[in-house]
Amino acid sequence: MSWDLFTEWYSLGNNYKTIYLAHGNEGNETEWCQLGSAGNIVDNLIAEGELADSIIVTLNNSHFSGTGFDIKSNVILAQDVVNNVIPFIEKNYKVSTDPKDRAYAGLSAGGVAASTVMEIAPDSFGYFGIISAAVQIDDEVFTDELISKLQTKKIYLSAGTVDFGLINSFFKASILDFMLPKLDAENIDYTFEIQNGGHDWNTWRGAFTTFAKDILWNQENIEYCITDGANKNIKQGEELKIKTDIPSSLFKMLIIDDQEIDRSKYTVSGDLITIILPKELISTLTIGEHILVIIANEGQAATMFNITADTNVLDIVEND
Repeated sequence: MSWDLFTEWYSLGNNYKTIYLAHGNEGNETEWCQLGSAGNIVDNLIAEGELADSIIVTLNNSHFSGTGFDIKSNVILAQDVVNNVIPFIEKNYKVSTDPKDRAYAGLSAGGVAASTVMEIAPDSFGYFGIISAAVQIDDEVFTDELISKLQTKKIYLSAGTVDFGLINSFFKASILDFMLPKLDAENIDYTFEIQNGGHDWNTWRGAFTTFAKDILWNQENIEYCITDGANKNIKQGEELKIKTDIPSSLFKMLIIDDQEIDRSKYTVSGDLITIILPKELISTLTIGEHILVIIANEGQAATMFNITADTNVLDIVEND
């Protein structure tokens, strides 16, 4: 997405979903986008109608020493994202404050961090992605209250075919031998996928793509906005311009009063859709209120407009 398109897209929208991403051991906040292509993956999925409008927040957990198998550090890390990072993001950016609109995912040590966040702060997120993480299980943590909460969450787990996060006898911690059996025992639903790869970015990019596309929010119930031109009064001899926050790649059709309008009778332009109804089209509509709906892939924007008589035409008729 170009910077100009991003700034226009961001300025027009509101209540964006947030995806918090945690890096692995010895990594930093740049890796998910530079090596993992997370930004490109999300941009493409949004453009293809496979993911709701979302913002990525990449975390720098390198200042928490001993993350991975250090339980105390992971608890501090989880508390930091809940008590500091989320409030900062939601104060300064136009994102939703509903926990159901937040996701937390991490790879390797970041996946262990994701499991810790899931266990100690399940109310803060609606989605969790645990990728290539040699996860240890503490039965005492899985209280009845936690189990009940996790049964309402969307949980995704993934690792490579030759990934020590999948099976790890050395650390006695893994997704396959420890995490999945515990979730099964407690009747907690999850999605598990094995990637064709190792403990590497090939695995992590594939896993994140599945997480974003198949697990996170889709665009089925998205209500796009009319950003300019809503509820307008126009005369029969005027054109009507409607601006929206719908990406042009998602446009499907225009409907007025439950009738699809022939594509040749109006124009669509802009990276974010602007529709112009020419005066020739307006003149075919009756005087009064009309309902206009712009249909996009798995979403829509709607408004009403009112056509009034052209008083200049009436004056000419009366003078004749």
